[in-house]
Amino acid sequence: MGILRRNDPRSGFALLGMLLILVVLVAAGAIGAYVWQHRTSTTASTTGTAPAAAAGTSAHVLQLTQSDAQDESKIDSGADAQAQQDAQSANTAQSNVGGAYNETSF
Repeated sequence: MGILRRNDPRSGFALLGMLLILVVLVAAGAIGAYVWQHRTSTTASTTGTAPAAAAGTSAHVLQLTQSDAQDESKIDSGADAQAQQDAQSANTAQSNVGGAYNETSF
């Protein structure tokens, strides 16, 4: 007879299973390609600064620690500058009346 029998309700499940497996494999491949592209572009952009140490070594940990310290320093100096600007503002007490909410934007 024919390959596809209309009377059997289970005939489409094999095709559905194969399509599901195909979708999962394509999604895994797309995620892998995105991560690979992001990793190679990040490596290419950092090659001009300093040579990267091998992952898992103490030199690599030191580089990460120094990078984090620099990032934290930038964040702290930005927050300090904003706090100093707020402290020198003429309406500091008036703008902080609402507590954690800035009521001027409501």
